[in-house]
Amino acid sequence: MAPALIAVLCATCPRPTVAAPPALHTSAGTLCDSAGAPVVLRGIDICSLEWTNAGDHLMASVGQAVDVWHARLVRLPIAQDRWAGRMPDDKSGPDLSDGGAAYRGVVDSVVARASASGCYVLVDLHWSDMGVWGSSLGQHKMPDDNSAIVWRDIAARYANNPAVLFDPYNEPHDVSWQVWRSGGTVAEDAASYHSPGMQGLVDVIRATGANNVIAVGGLAYAYDLSGVAKGYAISGQNIIYSCHIYPAQPSDWDSSVGAVARMAPVLIGEFGADATSDYARFIPRMIHWIDEHRYSSAAWCMHTEATPCLIANWKYDRTYWEGSYVFSWMTGGPAAPARLQAGGGSGRISLSWAAVPGASGYRVYRSAKPGHEADGAPLTASSGASYVDSPLADGATYYYRVAAVGPACDSGFSAEMGATVGVAGGFEAPQPAFAFAATVSPQTAAPNRPVAITASATDVGRAGGEGVMVVVAIHDALDKDVYQHEFPHQNISPGQTLSFSLSWSPPSAGSYHVCVGAFAEGWSPKYGWEEHCANIAVP
Repeated sequence: MAPALIAVLCATCPRPTVAAPPALHTSAGTLCDSAGAPVVLRGIDICSLEWTNAGDHLMASVGQAVDVWHARLVRLPIAQDRWAGRMPDDKSGPDLSDGGAAYRGVVDSVVARASASGCYVLVDLHWSDMGVWGSSLGQHKMPDDNSAIVWRDIAARYANNPAVLFDPYNEPHDVSWQVWRSGGTVAEDAASYHSPGMQGLVDVIRATGANNVIAVGGLAYAYDLSGVAKGYAISGQNIIYSCHIYPAQPSDWDSSVGAVARMAPVLIGEFGADATSDYARFIPRMIHWIDEHRYSSAAWCMHTEATPCLIANWKYDRTYWEGSYVFSWMTGGPAAPARLQAGGGSGRISLSWAAVPGASGYRVYRSAKPGHEADGAPLTASSGASYVDSPLADGATYYYRVAAVGPACDSGFSAEMGATVGVAGGFEAPQPAFAFAATVSPQTAAPNRPVAITASATDVGRAGGEGVMVVVAIHDALDKDVYQHEFPHQNISPGQTLSFSLSWSPPSAGSYHVCVGAFAEGWSPKYGWEEHCANIAVP
């Protein structure tokens, strides 16, 4: 398999020598440093080297993660074709004419910057090519034989560098545990390719003499680790297991992770929630669970578009739905207030919540609509764990969240509660939620011939919305965006369905699917997105 390519990759650049944190290893199911002390890493995923050769604000983001967020781990997704110089750039940056040298130099720079600050880098093979260089670059079911070529080079480059850990493949899915572990033929998108399996990649890495810690992701897009405890564990030393958890996945996280955690260290390699989810419950619960079990972790993601996002812009302002919680946690700030209660009385609404250790006070946010807590300044500051909002007109309904104030930052928001003035008791706020559908005619089309598309968005969260932007997109078999149309300034009432019609002509043969989503104006927050509302086949 392309021995000349291997030689070129290995000879391109000497292994960088930089300051480094203590080397890590595993011992008796625990991640330890060189002195044998247990280690728990808190970190951040910093993406963009998957889709561009230079990265988006990459070095500034590494600096933010290390210096401002106090990250001890940067998980760095990469693309194998870019590493090998086999993929043209999709944005500005070095092209493939240098054989990937500049791209590999960017990764070296990330390692050097993080390492000099005592931070580890987990090099994550995020995108592969189904065994065909320069084609089909993206997330696939399994790594391929080209992945093994690239890992041989990565491992040799960073062998025993104490700052570097390896993540062999981002999110394996839709194969058996046998194929996951030992490899085999993988069928995908009317094609097939050979996968070396996760054990095969681990063996390739170890054959270079690299004893770096390896974080192996499970099945179901790295959520499911259950097979590891049922006979499919990876052989070798310094192996940990990585689990990715998001709100759409099962909420019994221990069922996936618990048995494995009794065998080996666990990394929650990705977690996060966007504004469309019940983030104020999901993120605090996730943080508490990670702390309770002393798992290492990396939050997704230090980027403005790769959702769920920790930052809202490239000034690195934190998102209220994820970034504020993770930042406060990683920097030793206060937790979000829990158990917010609201109740209406004559001319007032009374609030109370559980006191937060370390908080110097609280900020109370009020809105007339659910889900609009970040629209303005806080209503008031409170020194205690209660507040009475008055005078108010009887019959009016308001929604509240509370944030704790710390020495350096505020916490994330509490869960939202609503109450009506003059009516005893409060209620949980309805969550913005949409259901999407689409039909196409004809379902089997010809290249450059029009296809009629009808898309719909239904408010099922009973919250309603003003200024909603509905988006209809067409993705190809590799989930790349080939067409997109926005329908801005839509007003939708609780339970209402809005329909939209458009025409699109497929540019070439292939399989395509219609995606429909809803966003606030300006694209944030995202209210919902459905990937496969309808399919279009072009023979």
